[in-house]
Amino acid sequence: MKFRFSLTFCLLLAVNCPDTKAQTAGNWFFSFAAIHEIDIQFYESNFWDSLTHYKSIDDQTGIEHYLAATIRVDTLLIDSVGVRLRGNSSYGHPGNKKPIQLDFNEFVSGQKLDGLKKLNLNNSFLDPTQIREKLFLDVLNNMGLPSPRSTYVRVYFNGTYIGLYKGIETVNKEFLDRRFGNSNGNLYRCEPDMPLTWEGSTQSAYYDNCELKTNETANDWSDLIQFLNVLNNNPITNMPSALPQVFNMQDYIKAWAANNVFGNLDSYMYLAHNYYLYQNTSTQKMEWVTWDVSLAFGVYAILVVPNSVDFDIRYLPQNARTSRPLNYFILENSILEKMYFNAVCDIFYNEFDPVKLYPKIDSIAALIRSSVYAEPVTNQMFSPQQFEDNLERTQVNYQLIGRIPGLKQFIAERRRNIEKQFCGYNWSCSKGERIPKTDEGFMQIYPNPVMEKVTIEIAAEEESVSTSIRISDLSGRVIARYYPDYNTSNLNFQMDVSNLAQGVYVVSLASGCRNATGKFVVVK
Repeated sequence: MKFRFSLTFCLLLAVNCPDTKAQTAGNWFFSFAAIHEIDIQFYESNFWDSLTHYKSIDDQTGIEHYLAATIRVDTLLIDSVGVRLRGNSSYGHPGNKKPIQLDFNEFVSGQKLDGLKKLNLNNSFLDPTQIREKLFLDVLNNMGLPSPRSTYVRVYFNGTYIGLYKGIETVNKEFLDRRFGNSNGNLYRCEPDMPLTWEGSTQSAYYDNCELKTNETANDWSDLIQFLNVLNNNPITNMPSALPQVFNMQDYIKAWAANNVFGNLDSYMYLAHNYYLYQNTSTQKMEWVTWDVSLAFGVYAILVVPNSVDFDIRYLPQNARTSRPLNYFILENSILEKMYFNAVCDIFYNEFDPVKLYPKIDSIAALIRSSVYAEPVTNQMFSPQQFEDNLERTQVNYQLIGRIPGLKQFIAERRRNIEKQFCGYNWSCSKGERIPKTDEGFMQIYPNPVMEKVTIEIAAEEESVSTSIRISDLSGRVIARYYPDYNTSNLNFQMDVSNLAQGVYVVSLASGCRNATGKFVVVK
């Protein structure tokens, strides 16, 4: 509590506070174990009319307009904070639960909240669970990838509860200092559609696709042009050596793999947006910053593929050479392709794991449940029951996108699909390369003929795989099914057949990428 009051004193009096770099901006706010409360106390009685009017002007001009208000953050009171409505599709959320941006520095120079000049409040548009964005951002940050931090916030207007929001870190100089240790380089926001194609050496050719967010006065885009030149105007064979000289290739490949595995199609790989590029002045390389992941876990995918779990881990759009050159060159070069596939494997086994994700989902759901239930009905896009249902399974229908995948169901089905894709590409995660597999000698059945117990021996696989054994008679009638544990050692599975009638029986085995059939004869 002492910390909060001292922080308030510094903010309100606009005096120099303790060194904010020793205490990284946002550490208190984003590490908060409970849900924050933010009460926006507007000075105007007709504040909603002003907010919506400013939003329409912003959309027309591209210039941000803020309404002044006092903000209570838990026990902290901060005067003269800028408030505006933001968002594109997410602005269509019903009622007053619109996405919001707070600017603590707009009317009082140097004013911050826990070292933060700005804070985005996202409204969980199209997510009945209100968990997807938070969960995926946590994964990205845990992987060490440049991406915003997040936390939950109960938002009030003049003391009236509006709904549960996610507080999302703004990608600005405070973010850059925290993540890269410097903020002097150029930061580009790539919207609405930046495929990273070569449009020539004149920087104005890129103005419609990117916005320079730092060093605007200098307005020197030569670093971006250099990156695009290396990317687009080098032979594919040179990419493994040329591109890493100007671009943090390793982090990008991890980010792409994560977006694919976690079903976040609202990203560069499909729509060529929702990212920033930053020229890191310490390395003189472009850095990739992932942004806006609210439609992860298959929400956006339903718009573009028949089944959201089936998205190809090696997906490229049509005319990829010119529409997604970065991903195209990675997959066309064997060295870079191997890096990408190994990143997919690492994320699949270490991050996209139900053993890790399901408890996190349950924990977050327990934290936010009462806040979700308490939202005014007029501000709800989805009901509390839909919140509960969509945590587990696909039941929620929405007019814009149809059936929204259940969160846990998506994870389980996506894992099975990716396992099949590994098989289809003959990719061994443990070997880190393509290994064509044969079923020859894969399964042995003995003794044969058998009177009491038959043994089914399965040769070792490279990775842990799911295994099923089906026993049927010659008419096709299934006698038994087994799902034995199968890791990396040979499996010796025994079955008691003493109760079976004399005759021939068929063994059907599915284990990882391999399938096999065999027969045994029961004698009396």
